[in-house]
Amino acid sequence: MNDKFRLAAKWALLGAVVMIIFNLLMYIVNVPYDSKLRWVGFLVIITVSILGSMEYRDKMMKNFASFGQIFGFVMILAIIYGLVVSAFSIINVTFIDKEMVSKILLENEIKFEEQGMEDAQIDMAMQWTKKMMTPMWMFIMGMFSTVLGGVFIGLPTAAILAKKRQEEDTILDHTEE
Repeated sequence: MNDKFRLAAKWALLGAVVMIIFNLLMYIVNVPYDSKLRWVGFLVIITVSILGSMEYRDKMMKNFASFGQIFGFVMILAIIYGLVVSAFSIINVTFIDKEMVSKILLENEIKFEEQGMEDAQIDMAMQWTKKMMTPMWMFIMGMFSTVLGGVFIGLPTAAILAKKRQEEDTILDHTEE
């Protein structure tokens, strides 16, 4: 295992542990599943991506890293984070919060009714929602959303934190002439 992967794993696992503890606390205090407080997860992955990228650039790459190097680092971090958090979500719905899926389905059905959807539309929407609420689909969607989030976090992180060596700029300037 190379040092880049180890560092990404360190930050991903730190973020995943924070997220798991946060989710367990949300369960214990019975925070609704549609609460805006649940968006804290994005702050966690953003924070570990930035701090991890800074450590990668400053310590491992000796203060210089290209856009591609930082973006690649964030993607490795996001994949590891996604694997751990998505695996926990399966454990969570299977063993800890066994009522989570039924509560989410009920909340969705109420929202559909409030939106004025017809019974047939609600039934169809609920059938599709139930199909997507299996542990395997939750894992797949968790991974997909985390990797997609990694792209959206990695692009600006890499753009802001990338630092070229002075000689790289000089070489580029001479090749453009």
